[in-house]
Amino acid sequence: MDNARIAIVANSGWNIYNYRIPLIRRLMESGHRVDIISPDDVYLHKLPTDLRASITALKRLSPKRMNPWGELELMLELWKAYKSLRPDLVLQFTIKPNLYGSIAARMLGIPAVSNLTGLGFVATGSHPLRRMLVAAYRRALTSNAAVVFHNADDLHWFAGSSPKLQKKSLVIPGSGVDPDKFRRKTKDRADGTFVFLFASRLEAEKGIAEFLKASLRVLATREDVVCRIAGSGTLPGDYRHPGMQVLGPQDDVWALLDGADAFVLPSHREGMPRALLEAMSMELPCIVADVPGCRQAVDEGRVGRLVPPGDATALAEAMLQLVSTPQMARLEMGRAARQRVLDHYADTPICDAYERLLAQVINQCR
Repeated sequence: MDNARIAIVANSGWNIYNYRIPLIRRLMESGHRVDIISPDDVYLHKLPTDLRASITALKRLSPKRMNPWGELELMLELWKAYKSLRPDLVLQFTIKPNLYGSIAARMLGIPAVSNLTGLGFVATGSHPLRRMLVAAYRRALTSNAAVVFHNADDLHWFAGSSPKLQKKSLVIPGSGVDPDKFRRKTKDRADGTFVFLFASRLEAEKGIAEFLKASLRVLATREDVVCRIAGSGTLPGDYRHPGMQVLGPQDDVWALLDGADAFVLPSHREGMPRALLEAMSMELPCIVADVPGCRQAVDEGRVGRLVPPGDATALAEAMLQLVSTPQMARLEMGRAARQRVLDHYADTPICDAYERLLAQVINQCR
């Protein structure tokens, strides 16, 4: 595509900083102008200066607020931002930009591409208005030029009942991982301990309760195991044990992964979890729930283990089995995990896929 102006929209500077920098850099290196639209937070000010992207700070976007008047104000704010910038295309991430941004883009005649990086409460929530919200979400996205999902399960669940939406939908598996950055250094632990790592938000949908229960069972059996928990939030109950280490939020993800022997994510549903892919790139065998987003990344027995979602007993058994697996077999699982990232989830092929999609949309709409 010829040089274009592309607006990238998300619900936080954190999302832009952690997930979108490789794509922004790729687009700018290809000669395109990039505008970032998101709420103003500390991460927005950490963006590398070489990106040279303009920033429009949103004041009305609160990811968890559900006030009708506030939502209307947010849609109007997005409409004003799109009208002012007049991009050739808007590339939207996260639920509210996808929903309200798609409506604003349609009103202005601007092509929009939305990304459903994970369905979250849309697929699993119990909110009484969930069905109405899902219907509105589907209807809004139907007007887009394209809709990106991170796994085929999410695509079929969300778009399968709408031929018009399904025709516009495709899978790009994740946001990409830098395999040069996420390369393992520590191969053996001098003290002989085996470290399991859970790194995610400490929320029920991420499977934190199952990990805690399974960890206590493992720690009751093995004195050479440590179970580490990293992430923001509060643990659901008192799970004190000398072998349980609660680290809180961590900025140095590489060091966290390099200090572990296996990664555990018993999440209830995912898009394509970045933390899991980073762990795989670091040659960690992984134990995950057999749910969308996780089952696509982890080959049972080759890269790690799949366990039934919500089953702490099965999770504990898989953890104990992995500890008892000979070291050479675990190392081979780790090497297979990294190779799977190199083949399917590295940032270069992911950025290639986005650039091809955006070129196709812009060329069709010009």
